[in-house]
Amino acid sequence: MADDGESRRKGESKLAAFHDLTMDAITGEALSFEKYKGQACLVVNLASQ
Repeated sequence: MADDGESRRKGESKLAAFHDLTMDAITGEALSFEKYKGQACLVVNLASQ
């Protein structure tokens, strides 16, 4: 099996590009990482229970 000229293991999925992703902002609104294209970004997961 090949995708874009690279072979993949069975069950492995293709990851989205960073700038194609969105997240929920602290206000609850959707935030697109496209807004940060061309800038250095540091993503930190501060999730808690």
